[in-house]
Amino acid sequence: MKDPTKLKQKFWQAVEATPEDRREELLQLVQTFAVNAKQQPAHPLPTNLKEMRKLGIKLYPEFKQETGSTDSEKCLRQNWGEWLKAYNPKLDRDYMSLADIRKLDPQLLGRLKKQYKTDELHKFLPSLPLVNKQIANNMTDDERREIGRLNALYYTHV
Repeated sequence: MKDPTKLKQKFWQAVEATPEDRREELLQLVQTFAVNAKQQPAHPLPTNLKEMRKLGIKLYPEFKQETGSTDSEKCLRQNWGEWLKAYNPKLDRDYMSLADIRKLDPQLLGRLKKQYKTDELHKFLPSLPLVNKQIANNMTDDERREIGRLNALYYTHV
């Protein structure tokens, strides 16, 4: 990964080299790109029922009773879509997995497994190894080196 300070310097050199009547247009384009760039969810993933209630997330039986729908994918989209890349394309990766749904809403997971085959389910709700792979793919070389260094340090002192 390139040094961010050097990239900033190159960017400002390019802006200065741009004719003055086009600079504003270039800066607006960059700002638009930054707004549309990949981002993280607005809220961290809830870890318990109390946090789910604060965010207005309903368990599958409540969703089913309220809407009369047994569509588990619709429940997933409505309640958990903020953390899943399939429903929120601006995310840089998925921020939850099947393991999280198993812990937070086991009845929803049971319904999803009845409604979809595993391959179909993983298209919009990834397994934990798939989420870990996404995280690893988004890491910079410096982050990978740091993890390797910390692992070596840990295992030499354990």
